[in-house]
Amino acid sequence: MTYAELNQKANQLAHFLIEQGIRPDTPVGICTERSIEMIVGQLGILKAGGVYVPIDADFPRPRIDFILRDTAPRLILTQQHLQAALSDSRMVSVQCLDSAAPPWHSYSTENPDLPQSSNQLAYIIYTSGSSGESKGVALTHQGVVRLVKGQDYAPFDPAQRYLALASPSFDAIIFELWGRCSTAVVASFFLTAGLKPIAWGISSAKRRSPAASSPPGFLIKSLITTRRLSLLYPRC
Repeated sequence: MTYAELNQKANQLAHFLIEQGIRPDTPVGICTERSIEMIVGQLGILKAGGVYVPIDADFPRPRIDFILRDTAPRLILTQQHLQAALSDSRMVSVQCLDSAAPPWHSYSTENPDLPQSSNQLAYIIYTSGSSGESKGVALTHQGVVRLVKGQDYAPFDPAQRYLALASPSFDAIIFELWGRCSTAVVASFFLTAGLKPIAWGISSAKRRSPAASSPPGFLIKSLITTRRLSLLYPRC
């Protein structure tokens, strides 16, 4: 998918969301795998002024239910095969991003004409809850821009390919996704759950993706797999 096509699809979704009552700081749940649908969904929510709340379908059911109750999203975006994970969403409209003809497929492809502020919320990501109850951490547009623009520790350019590894519900995906989109980097998505270093190394070589972020231990094992893979930096 080109960036022009991505923008058009996100705009169509954004116009639909606005029609559904999404306004600045309105939470919208999104439950997807690493995929084009994930990017279209998150970008469409942001263009509508909403706040995306990523939900991992592999979360324990009580945790998913808690996030839905805590954020009370006005609407949830998902993929058809993940709908069963959203058990506590019966009172919320659920829309599938991968439908053959979603409700917004005929909407305008033009950018929504909405006032936007850097102080508006961009997303809410929930902690693992390993030290107690899971907590929502909210970040503004300003915080996201500060993270991905003007930094000098991970230079990127449009000629580069990047392998996205982080879960959609983990904060590392913010840098992986928006850092690359902001510089027109080509992104590939590893969709396999339970990712192992050897599989990741082989996939990176096959996809000719010379850049990725990774925990150091995972990175070292994957480098042993193939000499064709060179990574810009480890994520510690």
